[in-house]
Amino acid sequence: VSPAAGLSASTNRPLEFGVAFDGSSKKAPVMPCGLTRMRQPASIEDAGVTMLALHARTRQQGFTGLANWDLIAEAKSAVTIPVVGNGDVKSAEDVARMAEHTGCDAVMIGRAAIGNPWLFDEVKTRLAGGEFIQPTPRERVSVLIAHVAEAAGLDGEPGGVIASRKVMGAYLKRMP
Repeated sequence: VSPAAGLSASTNRPLEFGVAFDGSSKKAPVMPCGLTRMRQPASIEDAGVTMLALHARTRQQGFTGLANWDLIAEAKSAVTIPVVGNGDVKSAEDVARMAEHTGCDAVMIGRAAIGNPWLFDEVKTRLAGGEFIQPTPRERVSVLIAHVAEAAGLDGEPGGVIASRKVMGAYLKRMP
C-alpha cells in the first residue's frame, strides 16, 4: 500500500502524526495548542495545517535508538505542505543526509544544539561550502558563563544557576 494511502511502507500500519496548532489558522478544527493524531496524512492538510514537523522516533524509543528517517520521507511524499524533519541531526553532514534521504523542506536540530550553539553556524558554513573553525576552549567557556549569567538574570541567581547545571556538562564535554 502506498504512503499516500496513509499506510507506512515500513510497518504497514497507519501513519500517525502529532500536530500542534498555534491558533492562527481559522481552518483548524481542534482547540489551539491542542495535540491531535490524524491517521491520513491528507487529512492534515484538509484540517488547515500549513506545515508539518516530524520527529521520527517513537514514544517507546524516547531518546534512544535511531530516528526512522523513512517515516519523514513517507510523510513528505503523502502531503503537499512543507515537511520539517527532525531526529539524529548532529552535524552539517546529518542535515545534508536527511534532506537527501527524505526530501524534506527543512531540517530541525534539537538536542545536539544543547551546549553547542555554534552548531547552527557550522551547518550554515559547511552547507555553503565553507570551512568552519571550531570555537576555542576560551570562547566556549565565555559563552557558557554568559549562558549562566543570562539564566540567572531570568530566573534569579539560585534558580538560574541550578537550571544551567543541566547544560554546563554539554558545553564542557566538547572541549578538546
